[in-house]
Order: sequence, then structure tokens, then C-alpha cells
Amino acid sequence: MDFADSIKNGLTKQWVNEHPASPISAYLLANVLKYALRMDEVEAFMNKLLPAAKNNFPAKSILHSIEVDKLTGYRENRNDFKQNDTSGNPVSLSDFRGKYVLVDFWASWCKPCRAENPNVVKAFNTFKEKNFTILSISFDDKKRTG
Repeated sequence: MDFADSIKNGLTKQWVNEHPASPISAYLLANVLKYALRMDEVEAFMNKLLPAAKNNFPAKSILHSIEVDKLTGYRENRNDFKQNDTSGNPVSLSDFRGKYVLVDFWASWCKPCRAENPNVVKAFNTFKEKNFTILSISFDDKKRTG
């Protein structure tokens, strides 16, 4: 999937660069590249577009997202972290770049966490085909759980 995404994103960037007057370029920025690039990179692409490509809803949506990002920095201020998975392989939040990620902190001894688990599974099954995943982090103590 990563390989296919990299090809799709590369071809999309090329198309946008070659068609700065097309409203389709704004559409592609809003619906493809916005989720694969940092917001400053999206803004750089937007700045290359001509006015004819910016007079539409996708362009206005991107400009709004850029403004929100500048005000909040929500996409760039997350803290990356690395933790081993159950097989001992390191996993970082940055490994999921370009995806919607629900970071789920839980523990087997936490009754509310366990009660919420069916909803987490339902969310995953509902949105897994829409670039969504769940990074589940357990607070279980290996000494307590064996």
C-alpha cells in the first residue's frame, strides 16, 4: 500500500505542477495531497496555483485548513513516540503518516477501557477502508499480567 500511495502521490504532485490553472488541481490538493503532505507543503502547492484554479470549494477548503493549521498547528504539534509492539518490533506514530490514527490508551484492568473496546473495534471496521487505523497502547504491567 505504501508503494502504491507513493506512486499515486507522486503522479498527483506532477499533475498539479503541470496544471496550475485547473480547478482539478485544487480538488486533488484537497482530496489526495492534503492527507499525504505536511500543511506547509500543501500551502506551497496552493501558492503555485493560478487564480482560475482557486475559485472553487476545494481551494477554499484547503485555504481554510492552512489557516487553521497556522492558528493551531494541530497536524505538526503532535509528539512522535516509539514503542515496541507485541512482537518486540519498534512502532512510531510517524509510521502512520498520511493516515487518520486513533491512539487508544487502555489496560486490561481498566473497566471503562474494556467497556469501550467494542466501540473501538466498530470504528476500525467502519473506517478501515478510508485510510483509518488504530494504534492501541496498553498500560498493562508485564509483571502483573505475566
